Amino acid sequence: MMKRFSLFLLMTLLVLSCVKKSTEIHTRSASEAALAEKLTLDIIKQILSIAPDFVVNQGYSGELDIAVLSNPEITNNNYPKTVSINYGSGSIGNLGKTRSGIISFTIANGDVKLQDLNVTFDDYQFDGSTIFGSILYQYDSITKGYNGHYHDDGISIVNPNGTMTMKGEFSMKKTSTSGTTSIADDEFNFSCNTTGIDFSQTSFTHITATEHKIKFNCAEFITSGTSNVTPNEKDEQTVDFGGGNCDAQGTISADGEKKNFSF
Repeated sequence: MMKRFSLFLLMTLLVLSCVKKSTEIHTRSASEAALAEKLTLDIIKQILSIAPDFVVNQGYSGELDIAVLSNPEITNNNYPKTVSINYGSGSIGNLGKTRSGIISFTIANGDVKLQDLNVTFDDYQFDGSTIFGSILYQYDSITKGYNGHYHDDGISIVNPNGTMTMKGEFSMKKTSTSGTTSIADDEFNFSCNTTGIDFSQTSFTHITATEHKIKFNCAEFITSGTSNVTPNEKDEQTVDFGGGNCDAQGTISADGEKKNFSF
């Protein structure tokens, strides 16, 4: 009798241990999915902030530590052109983010804002994270935003925490221009359906539940919205990116448990 009870108790503890493991909140996958999203947003913001004026003015006269070149030369009327934005060894933007290296993309005509952009990178870093791969931003004339995807094997992001990857698709729909002609204060709704491997080498899926509210005048971009993140061998977790503040603070919840996290 005692032997049977001991066996039953052991089995119960094993089951409870497995349940605890599957519902454990894994903040890393959520924060790193947000990092990939912020990089994706910053890249298109940089292009739309710099390239249109470069084309119209046939040269770049902005920040001295940024060089913009094209091939063929911007003074040449022939298209397509490959445009490169070179941040050199480091350029600090007006929201305090540091960029270095080169972003390159091809334009089919002089209207940069109204066309598809296939973007590649040469040792490009954003706030200490280096990005490899390429991203396609397909212009959507209805939403005035972009439908995009991470090419082939996706993008890789490398920083002192390790290496992560992201694959899949995303969309961004313009919701406001804030009454100005500058891209710097535009707002978007962002959604995605992606898979990734975080810095701890845990695979995960990241699917938008309610559209993320994006503000280009916010250094962290994401101000609200929710996603469902499912780390490998764990239950689905709900990620809440906040209530509209530009503070990069959110929560992750699953089965009644909730944790705060920074992104």
